[in-house]
Amino acid sequence: MKSLFVNDYKVDIVLLRTDVEKIEKQFRILVERNGQLKSMEITGSYYTPDEGFALSTGNQLFLMLNDQLLLFDPETMEITKRAELDILGTMIAAYPYKDDFILHGEIEILRVNKELKVLWNFSGLDIFVRRSRNEQAITFQEDRICLYDFYENYYEIDYHGTLKRIVKKEHEVGFREI
Repeated sequence: MKSLFVNDYKVDIVLLRTDVEKIEKQFRILVERNGQLKSMEITGSYYTPDEGFALSTGNQLFLMLNDQLLLFDPETMEITKRAELDILGTMIAAYPYKDDFILHGEIEILRVNKELKVLWNFSGLDIFVRRSRNEQAITFQEDRICLYDFYENYYEIDYHGTLKRIVKKEHEVGFREI
């Protein structure tokens, strides 16, 4: 993961270990300022993405450890706020939007404010993952969020979570003889 900057702190997050039996991942948060290095370890869900789960909020670090949301203060090295999402599926990535965050989940798209309160959520006909790994399932325009699901259905929602457009792709249903 690339370095993040929170005020004048350089923050790096390193994956230490993945424990399949405990269904968790352990990360080390490295905070550097004026040549001094501090570190802290945190444990999150096994389903936490390896990248795209941390964002600088200006004076804190936002962390999305799958369904656990955290605000981390690099000055005090403390978690200042935490919240748990009530979601289906796993979370894929977090994106900044104005003073809030847009969270890309497998089944839901959410907007969360800096108090970690869910402002809205949106779900479609299938999971928000594309079959082709080279194509994005979520893109951001000035006035809308564009989404594709697994079956290539296309959605446009505004930043208030309101569906503005859906284009359903016709699907061939077929069976294979075994």
